[in-house]
Amino acid sequence: MPKKRVFISSRIEEMRDFREAAVRAIESASMEPIHFSTIDPQNFLKPDLEHLTELLDGVKSCDIFLGLYGQTLDSNWTPKGYAKHSMELEQETAESIGLRCLYYVEPLNVQCDHDMTKFRQQITQKAAEFLATPDELFRSLFAQLSQL
Repeated sequence: MPKKRVFISSRIEEMRDFREAAVRAIESASMEPIHFSTIDPQNFLKPDLEHLTELLDGVKSCDIFLGLYGQTLDSNWTPKGYAKHSMELEQETAESIGLRCLYYVEPLNVQCDHDMTKFRQQITQKAAEFLATPDELFRSLFAQLSQL
């Protein structure tokens, strides 16, 4: 039986420690982590429409979607011709195809930029958990994935 694949959506640098904890939890649950830089390792920082298609196909190839959302979205890549950032498009794609979606966001008392504040309002309506530490994320995520 093939491993379940978990797509990780997050800001690469801002959420690095949380992404690493998520990868450990996913691998500990005998699943395969997939994220922006695993889709096309040679060109993952080349934001163009062809890359957007590859990115969204990566989301569609997974069984579970994991959103790790920090404080910033304003500076996240917005593909040409789109009004939304790539992370928003990843999340919408996952929801539209009915993936099991797990969301973790910064606590409500943490200051976020304009676009993340709007996006976080949408996400928290979908039963998001709050981020505290990478270790807590690991424990929470591992527990959830172990039940799937």
